[in-house]
Amino acid sequence: MPVLRLRPGAIISIPVRDLKKSADWYRRTFGFEIERTLREPAWCELATSTAGVRIGLAQVDRGEPGDTTPIFTAGSIEAAEAALAAEHIATSKVVTVDGHAKLLTLQDPDGNTLMLQEKL
Repeated sequence: MPVLRLRPGAIISIPVRDLKKSADWYRRTFGFEIERTLREPAWCELATSTAGVRIGLAQVDRGEPGDTTPIFTAGSIEAAEAALAAEHIATSKVVTVDGHAKLLTLQDPDGNTLMLQEKL
């Protein structure tokens, strides 16, 4: 049985320098539609043509190519945190984005960043 019991859906977070310009590019190029925007943190979530998969654009001052982070949905972030701790997998502290989600960050064995979210 897997350590985490994930729910359907995923977000692929991509760092961008100009949120509006990038959102427009993804809309024009791929036909993705804006589902949600946040001011703090600066974020734009786009629906893709793949059911349950979204692109999240995160505005950053400096982003490096390859800094993409997949975000998986958990039913309970606290249960996920406990399950990961039981497997000796280090995580960040839980961060709550008001009215949006609780977030937890971890890394795979190669140092790739992954994130879990509990939607609020």
